[in-house]
This record gives sequence, structure tokens and C-alpha cells, in this order.
Amino acid sequence: MGREAAPAHPRPARHHDPHRRLRRGRRARRGGELDLRPHEHRHPRRVRAGLPRRLRAAAARAGARAAVPGARLLVRGARRAPRLPLHDEGAAAARVADVRGLDARGARDLLPLLTAPQPPPRVNWLVHLAVAPADAEHRVGQVLADVLHPRDRAGLGAGVQRGVASHIAIDRFTDRHAAVARSRARVRAPWRRYAGILVDVLYGHLLVRRWDTHLAEPFERFGDAIYAEFLSVSPALPADAAAFTRRFAEERWLEAYRDEAGLRRLLRGIAGRLERRFGRAVPMAEALPVLLADADAFLEEFDEFFPALQRAAAAD
Repeated sequence: MGREAAPAHPRPARHHDPHRRLRRGRRARRGGELDLRPHEHRHPRRVRAGLPRRLRAAAARAGARAAVPGARLLVRGARRAPRLPLHDEGAAAARVADVRGLDARGARDLLPLLTAPQPPPRVNWLVHLAVAPADAEHRVGQVLADVLHPRDRAGLGAGVQRGVASHIAIDRFTDRHAAVARSRARVRAPWRRYAGILVDVLYGHLLVRRWDTHLAEPFERFGDAIYAEFLSVSPALPADAAAFTRRFAEERWLEAYRDEAGLRRLLRGIAGRLERRFGRAVPMAEALPVLLADADAFLEEFDEFFPALQRAAAAD
């Protein structure tokens, strides 16, 4: 007698689960996994680390979203997102991997989605002030643009806000100029990650060297006028901005660009802020002798850049 076939049972209908592809576990592994572990689920959600486009789409479905300015990794369920120094993508990828269990290869692919570029602190105040119009509030705004949060700028006067807007436009012009790009490319390891900051500081020093070539007013008279204007405008500013402008004038901060000792103090101050921000040593001042040894090449690039910046600022 033949054996009867077992009755076929209809396969139960499977309800639509938008996260099914993300829960395939180890079978879906390719190059690494991102364990998001939202609080409302006991099981991990894993994102396939394959092609960047698929990875970005999967991460978005899993709850990761692009960050707003501030370069924070935002993942649903994370109580506190780590701040990432994106001028060093290798370090940023390692920190993503450390926080979320993702290997460095997959984390590097996720950086465009999970983080937003965080601009380095701008320190070329002398260059900003040199191309600004002879207006006290405008000049104050050129400096306060770097030290005030955007939400704190609403209480500033119209002239100061125009200076802030001009500062932002100058930064954009600087970042796009070919001569500046060549200067930044000239900064070698281990300081390459700080190339933007170092070139900003160095260009301020080179402007002092070339002051009589590019500007008619003597440097000493220009500095005295800036300090007097800052002291005159400070009473009308919010408390924090007023304290900053008074200190800027009383300590004559523009003098730091004149010589190597001043540049070293300036770089150490910047490095200290970055160390407090990122929790690691930033040996920035050690780059100064190397940069000054190549000053002639930087001077050629500065002499190409600064007249173009003057024309752009005058047309703004």
C-alpha cells in the first residue's frame, strides 16, 4: 500500500512588518552590523553594512537620522549622542564603532548620514577685520560671529548682525578659494586634521608681514582704532558679548599675530578648547615651526588669496 502524502497546510499569511529586513541577524551580515537597540525593544536591530546607499536607507528605517549642526550621532533610543570631531573621519568612525558596536568600515559608510559637518573654530579675526568696512558695529559683528551661538544673535543691533552675516560670507569664500586649499594641503601629518585652523592662524601672521603691501593704514593705528571701537560698542551688547569685546580690546588680542611667541600662545589657547571639547590631547602649537619654515610658499598663496578676498568683501 502506498504511503499517503501528508495533507498540505496553507502557509499562514504573514503580516507586513517594515522592519523584517532589519531583523535577519547574522544571515544578513556583510562587512559589519549596526546594533541600534532601541529602548522599546528587547531584541537588537541590525543594519546591513553593504553598499553605502542601501546602508543609509536601512539606517534611516531603523531610526538613525541626519544630525543638525553640532555633529552629533542621533540614534533612536540613545540617551546622549556623542559629539564627533569630523575633521578626522578615522577617529570619528572609531568612536561610532565604540558607541554602537559597528566596525570601523561600516561606521565610515554611515558618517554622511549619522553626522553633520562641524566647522572648526575660525581664528582669522585679523583678516576679517582688515577687509571689513570702517564701521564699529560691523567690525564687532565680524568677531562675535565666532563666539556667539546663533540663537544669541537675535539681541544684537542691526549693524552687528550685518557684520555677522559678512563674516559668514567671508568664511565661505575662504573655504572655496584655490589658494587656501593649496595651503591646507601643505599641512602634513600629524597636523593635517587641524589644517583649517593652522592656516587661519598663519594667514593672520602673514597679513601682518604683508600689511604695507595690501593696506594703507599702519597696523598699529588700525589696531588702536579697533580696540577703541570695541570698547565704545560693548555697553550696548548683551552681557557675555560685552565682556568678550572688552577683553579683546583691553588685552589687545590682535598683537598675537605679530610674532612667533604670540602665535604659539594663540594656538595653545585653541588647543586647550579643543582638548576640553573632545577629551584628547591636541598638539597644535608644535606645528608652528614647521609652518614657518615653509613660510615663503604660504606667502605666495596668501598674496593670491587676500586681494581676491578684498574685492569680494567690497562687492558684498
